[in-house]
Amino acid sequence: MKAQAAAAALALLLAGCGDDAAEDSATPPPTAEPSATATPPPAPPAPVGPVAEDMAVLESRDCTAVVQGFAGAVQRKATTFADLFWMPDAAGKPAFDAAVQGMASPVLTLGAMTQEGAAGSLFCTVEVSLADASAPASDPVAGMLTLRRVNDVDGASAQQLRWTIRSYAAGPNPAPS
Repeated sequence: MKAQAAAAALALLLAGCGDDAAEDSATPPPTAEPSATATPPPAPPAPVGPVAEDMAVLESRDCTAVVQGFAGAVQRKATTFADLFWMPDAAGKPAFDAAVQGMASPVLTLGAMTQEGAAGSLFCTVEVSLADASAPASDPVAGMLTLRRVNDVDGASAQQLRWTIRSYAAGPNPAPS
């Protein structure tokens, strides 16, 4: 009888363990705390500024290279870099900036270019067309960019020897400034 009582007690004990196991399976497991080594979300991309190759174009003695660099900056909407191409207080800059700012995807197409010298300075005049690639139905704005630099005069500073945009005039046949 002792053996039967022991077996019954053992059965009750095991049955009780089974109930606890059933309760445990009904309870959801505890959620894991985030570990200190969790990977943080990726940072937003940093704004792209001019790279060394871009900056080198500012010092070019080739007007075509300078205007192409400016057109690239306009297309990338790199306004801070594009501003470096302009002379301080250049005529037409506010109008040009306003036109570009209103475009989602500005494209500056270069046309005919002429270069001439006058009284120690060189002038480069470039026909341009400003359009918004995201609005192909809109008419492009024709205009004229005039650039200037000192003509290799002794004592001229690096700033004077580089091409800078002197003016922008919009219109079908704008007069150069």
